[in-house]
Amino acid sequence: MRRPSRARIWLLGTVLAVVTVGGLGAALVFGLTSNWDRTDVIGGMGIALGIATLLLAGIASVVAVAAYAAATAVPDLEPQIMFPGCEINEPVLINNPSQTSPGVFSMFVSSGGLMRARVRIYNRSAFPGRNPSFRIQLVNLRVQRKQPIVPLASIVSPQRWEVIDGDPTGATAYQWESAGTTSAHGKWATYLPNLNLDGLMAVGTQPPQIVLEVVAEGLTNPVRKTVDIKQITPQEFFAAHPDAKGVLPANLQLLVDPTHDPA
Repeated sequence: MRRPSRARIWLLGTVLAVVTVGGLGAALVFGLTSNWDRTDVIGGMGIALGIATLLLAGIASVVAVAAYAAATAVPDLEPQIMFPGCEINEPVLINNPSQTSPGVFSMFVSSGGLMRARVRIYNRSAFPGRNPSFRIQLVNLRVQRKQPIVPLASIVSPQRWEVIDGDPTGATAYQWESAGTTSAHGKWATYLPNLNLDGLMAVGTQPPQIVLEVVAEGLTNPVRKTVDIKQITPQEFFAAHPDAKGVLPANLQLLVDPTHDPA
């Protein structure tokens, strides 16, 4: 059984309270004016009930305005992406020098789950973002992987990422649809399925970026967040995280640490 809304409970309580006050007022008028004639008593009761009615109308108006404000309130959403070992929306990715052509492309190290991105919607407001959708666009980036391109109109599968842009050899945009199965709850971070970006590479000479977009019911425009990618060398990674050398492939472990024993 569906629970009544808070606004309805308040409205019902207000009606009962005002009717009670009006009835008590009418009874008080009748008791204090027992020496009046019938016409005066009826007039006094009418005045008491009129005051109660005005009070009811005023309170009902306040409740209606509050209910309308709650119904039309919009969520405050922020799209977020997190890579292993990195801060939210601050990816630091490792270039693989063995898979780099200067000025053309540079593959990022994907071993150790480094390209398994966690994606979430953070709602700063108390109002839920119902039926959200999330889009990720790769700028000066591509995922070198053979996947079919799925037209936007055919995306109907909930709870999964679909490639929506690119070419037969690589993807440059992804989209996730809740299909009515998810809400971005108020004051809460709603996690979406992980996105596997194995094969991610920077292309060209311009700075690589990830553009995050989220929409939900009640929002008039998508919320967009542009995330800059910081690129580092394996040596820089090893210098900052010497105990995490094991996430690098064997050839890069040997590159950063000549004493490394592959056996």
